[in-house]
Amino acid sequence: MSCRISTIGLLHTHLPDWDVPPVAGGLSSWIHLGKPLSSQLSLAVRSRGLILPPGPAFGPHATFERFLRLPFSYSAETTSRAVDILAETWRELRESYAVQPASYTDVI
Repeated sequence: MSCRISTIGLLHTHLPDWDVPPVAGGLSSWIHLGKPLSSQLSLAVRSRGLILPPGPAFGPHATFERFLRLPFSYSAETTSRAVDILAETWRELRESYAVQPASYTDVI
């Protein structure tokens, strides 16, 4: 099984609310998080040993705040650990986001 298929399967299992598109090739996938939390997620996972740049690092004016660029070229063990970190951190962020007042990015 390829690293790409393994990563996508893990994401569908552990983060079912994320939009994980099928990928025909390349080294990474653009994941739609559904909420403008890419920068917060990137900072939070860094403190847990996972380094992923936030979506806005790849475009002007924070246009990709709802996206995360996730590589799928690592070993199954590394990928599994990364997805565990992402899932745990995402649950915490999503809970804190739900209690914050609505922001303008939610309206746009």
